[in-house]
Amino acid sequence: MNKIEYRASVIVTTYNQILTLGHILDCLLNQKTEKNFEIILCDDGSTEETFQIFSTRASSAKIPMRYVWQQDRGFRAGQSRNNGIKLSRGEILIFLDGDSIPPLNFVEKHINSHRKDPSLIVAGDRLFCHDYDFVKAGNFRNPQRLIGWLEKHAWVNEQERNYREGWLQSENPWKAGFASNMSIRRSPEVCFDDNFLGWGIEDWEFVYRMNRSGKKFHFAKDIIVYHLDIKNAIFNAFRNNKHEEMVLFARNALYFIDKYPDDSSLRECTIAFRHYELDKKKNRWYWDKNVNYSVEEGIERLREWLLINSKEVARILTSIGEKPPIKS
Repeated sequence: MNKIEYRASVIVTTYNQILTLGHILDCLLNQKTEKNFEIILCDDGSTEETFQIFSTRASSAKIPMRYVWQQDRGFRAGQSRNNGIKLSRGEILIFLDGDSIPPLNFVEKHINSHRKDPSLIVAGDRLFCHDYDFVKAGNFRNPQRLIGWLEKHAWVNEQERNYREGWLQSENPWKAGFASNMSIRRSPEVCFDDNFLGWGIEDWEFVYRMNRSGKKFHFAKDIIVYHLDIKNAIFNAFRNNKHEEMVLFARNALYFIDKYPDDSSLRECTIAFRHYELDKKKNRWYWDKNVNYSVEEGIERLREWLLINSKEVARILTSIGEKPPIKS
């Protein structure tokens, strides 16, 4: 294990999110806290412009900053976060996504949330902003001005909030935890499962596994980030309605429930399958809110398709090209 040198390591995962990354790093570099922390940018295979944004700030930053890159083999957020964990030297690991802007009290609040109980895994909330053009036009080079603007214009995603509140009242409150805004005290078992490829489920499995290992899940509504919802940077398989991403999500979900066969409640994590519909002529999946299969029927349909179409799954996994490493 790395020697602990900082109170926290902020592990930021990004992929070609150049419209938000500069704002995120500027807000982290201007945190209102006396506690020492480091910033680790974990790049999931971006082009060189991402490194340029990082290096411009790192050259004059008073806060330690490090950068780690992995080849572009599709959405591999878990593996990217693991790169950051391996480099980290903080007592508390704070996870932040590359489309989520942290307020200037973000690090302080995450560190303080672990003060009384070191066994917590803390998940924060998020507000949404679709108006990136307004943010860009505002020329918010001052992080305090940007956060002030977001405080007035960001909004609550009622559907997500209702889901989260329902999960928090259920037998599986850990489902309210997303790695886009999360923290945990470092320990040898803190890592993501590398077997998840494509968008979805990897953070649920992480929170669930940490919960099973003795960590107590805590949802901190007052620790927020501002999620800048930029269309060309959205990886959500259902909003994209892309066959390949829906297949990878299905693969991830079935891997999750098969990994823990003793817990039948995890089958609820495949509830998204209820709206999966198959174009039989093209043999491609698409999202249709008008169909509503049962959980068991959804699992059976997707499991059978993945088995029969193993060559198609292999094609999807191998068609995600690799790019040469960035020279730095």
